Amino acid sequence: MARVRLYIAPFDDTGALSLDGAGEIDNWREITKDVHMSSIDSVTEKLDRTDFETGLISVSSMSFRILNKNGYYSEVGTNYTWFKYRRKGTPFKMTFDWADFEPMLDIVKFPFRFSDEQTVFYGFLDDKQADSDIKSHSLTFQVIGREKLLSDAFVPAGLTAGVSTVSAALLLILDQAPINEHLDIDAGNFSLSYDPVLDVVSHFTGMLVKDALQELLNIGSAVAYIGADDALIISPRTESADVGWTFRGPACESGIQNVNHISKIHPGEGQVRNYITIKDSAIVSEDATSIDKNDPQPLIIDVPPITDNTKRQTIADNTKNLLRNKKQKILVEAPYNETLAALPFYTKVLVDSPALYVTGSSTGIYEVSPYNEPTTYAVPLSSFEIGSDVEWVIVGKRRTYRLDKLKIEVDLRRVS
Repeated sequence: MARVRLYIAPFDDTGALSLDGAGEIDNWREITKDVHMSSIDSVTEKLDRTDFETGLISVSSMSFRILNKNGYYSEVGTNYTWFKYRRKGTPFKMTFDWADFEPMLDIVKFPFRFSDEQTVFYGFLDDKQADSDIKSHSLTFQVIGREKLLSDAFVPAGLTAGVSTVSAALLLILDQAPINEHLDIDAGNFSLSYDPVLDVVSHFTGMLVKDALQELLNIGSAVAYIGADDALIISPRTESADVGWTFRGPACESGIQNVNHISKIHPGEGQVRNYITIKDSAIVSEDATSIDKNDPQPLIIDVPPITDNTKRQTIADNTKNLLRNKKQKILVEAPYNETLAALPFYTKVLVDSPALYVTGSSTGIYEVSPYNEPTTYAVPLSSFEIGSDVEWVIVGKRRTYRLDKLKIEVDLRRVS
C-alpha cells in the first residue's frame, strides 16, 4: 500500500538546524500520525509568468491540517511545543512510497522493499497562514516552497558593468546564504539562449534576488527550476531533443492507456506576441505573417541592464521567435507515475489519442447484412483527437498524493 509521510525539522534554542557531517538535516520528526490526510493540498509547479513563458518555475504553497491536542505544534513559548526558537521557516518535507510495508508470504518476510521513500515536496512552514481551531484541537499550516529563499536575500556586491555576463551574474546572486544552504548552486547547471555582457548594474543594488533573477532570465531567454538532487537548473525555453513520455488515450493502439482525461483545450491565441518593443528605445521586432493571422499582439520588454541596441535587438528577436505563433495548450490527467512526475519542464512528450468509436445506429439506405438486417456504423464519441505525430512540451504540473485521488495533471504546450 502506498503512503505519504510528512516531516518537520525544528530549530534548536539558538536558531540553528541540526546537521550531520555531510551538512544534511538529521533531526527530521515525522508528524504523519497527527495530519488529517484528506486536507493535504496538491503540489503545483508552474511558471511565474505564463504569458511571457520565462522566469522562475515555482512550486505553489500547500496546506495541511494537523491535530494539535498534544501541543507539539503550538507557537514558541507555549507548553510542550517542539519549536524552541521560531516556528516560521521550519523545514518541511513530504515523502511518497509506493510500498509502505514489506510484503509477507505466510510467515516468511521478504528481505527487501519494493520501493523507497521519495521526497516529493520540500519547503518551509509559514506562520502568516497558521490558523488554530480550539474546538477541534487542530491547526492549519501553510507551507511555501524553497523558491521563497530567493525572496530572503538581496543581490550582493560584485557585479561589474561591461564585464559581468548574465550567467556570471546569475551565479553571483544565487551562490549565497541562505539559498546555497538548501539548493545546489553550480554554474554547470546554467544554460542560456543568450548570454551577453551587462551594460548597467547599478540598479541591482538593494534588489531582491528573485526580482533580479526574473530580469536576468528575461535577457537570457531562459527558465529556472529546482531539479533532481536539489540542483537549481537554468535552461533555455526550448524543447528537449528526445521524447520523454507518451500519453496514450483509450483508443490508442500502440500501448496501454495511461490517460484519465484530457481537458482545458486552448488554441493558444492569448499567448501570441508578434510585435516586440524594448522600453525606452526605438527597438522593434515584428512578424508580419503572424500579425496578418492573429492581429497585432504587442509586448513591451524592460531590460535596464542592457543599453546596447544590438543586444537589445537580439533580445527582442529571441522573444518574438518564441511567441509569434499560436501554440495549442491542453491539460492531461494521468495516474500518478514517479517517472512522469520527475520529468523536467520543456521535456518533449507525445499524446496518442485517436477518436474513440462505438457502435452507432446509422443505417445505410441501400446496405443490408447477409441476414437482410440493417447495417450499423461505428460513430465517434467525440470529434477531438490528437495524433502521435504532434509534439508537446511540459509547461506545468500538479501532483496529488491523497490516496483517494492519486494522480498527476500535466499542462502541455504544442511545440509548433
